[in-house]
Amino acid sequence: MNPKRLSSRRFVLPALLAGLVLFSAAAAQAGSNPVLVTDSGSSENSSQRHTVVVSTIGYWAIVNIGKPAIVYSSDGINWGNETPIFPSSDWPNILGNAASYYVKKSSQLYVVASPNYLPSQVGSDSGGNFLLAKATLNTAGLPTWTTTFFNIDATVTRKYNAIGDGEFNMTVTEDASGNAIAGWIAATAQRDASTQRGYLVTRFNTTNFSLTKRAENIATNNTSFWPQITQSDATGDVVVFYKRTLNSPTGWYFSGWTDVGSGAPDNASTSAKCPISVIIRNSKNSGRDRGYIWRR
Repeated sequence: MNPKRLSSRRFVLPALLAGLVLFSAAAAQAGSNPVLVTDSGSSENSSQRHTVVVSTIGYWAIVNIGKPAIVYSSDGINWGNETPIFPSSDWPNILGNAASYYVKKSSQLYVVASPNYLPSQVGSDSGGNFLLAKATLNTAGLPTWTTTFFNIDATVTRKYNAIGDGEFNMTVTEDASGNAIAGWIAATAQRDASTQRGYLVTRFNTTNFSLTKRAENIATNNTSFWPQITQSDATGDVVVFYKRTLNSPTGWYFSGWTDVGSGAPDNASTSAKCPISVIIRNSKNSGRDRGYIWRR
């Protein structure tokens, strides 16, 4: 089967996704000064809005140059060259818009790239691979990456394949002391050999990258768009917000997933009555997943 890749990506992102995205920053390009907005970590995946600021060391920006890239500045004014994060052999198979998260305590940065493969709607198929990169930002200059790839397709009553359309999200949960617990990816999915959509939720171990693949079985033509995942408590549980009805002020849903769970969500989807006002806050770190800029 010949892969069907997106010739262009959608740039339209709902302005406020379940209250998680409350503001934005200017694009951080080489030769420009990124706007610093907050010291919160970000799990929003739109391109060129990820900057890590480590005092006394420098600035790193995650940008989209047709593939995910990183650029470094010692002063936040003069920027170096944009350098791809993943090996060149992976570039034809991924989108340029990356999701990223910085764990302040360990100085570790995680970057996830989405596949650009669209699974078949008429025959049995599989989704493309997601790519994960990890680096420690403890010295000036460009970091050294550890990279891996994996497929997050999952079967919960029915098999769902990841859609490589750029509608994905990631976060890293932290305990009350700021230590990483696990990484999480949420992505739109398509029922195998069907036009029906659902979504996938995968937990990954931040040390050995082992996976727990999960999904919610949506057995109707109600669809799933733009899943957003965020930590809900200090034990590492997460909540996923997503849109079932596009072009409508209603149709927001959310579901709950425990750190030790498997299969279907531990709390199945229910309607979010007032999505714009919802802000997930945990006991350790209120509002941690709201912004685009990280400061240390």
